Amino acid sequence: MKFENKMEDITSNFLTYFQHSLEKELISLIKKIHSHNFQELNKYLIEQLLNSSSLASLNKHEKDTIAKIFNKISLSILENLVF
Repeated sequence: MKFENKMEDITSNFLTYFQHSLEKELISLIKKIHSHNFQELNKYLIEQLLNSSSLASLNKHEKDTIAKIFNKISLSILENLVF
């Protein structure tokens, strides 16, 4: 194999590897951003839900249970939509 061909192969392999690495990093970053935004949205929605007059009589344990259930449901939805 000629030196030029070897260099082309090495360059091609490097560029392919580099592209795949960038794609993985981008996907990871998108997942982190979606996860963070979703967590912030969940906090807001749970706060609004638990501050409604119909749920004002719940104790802290009941509110925590509702928040955990809400988080599990929304995380499941997020995983199905994004991941």
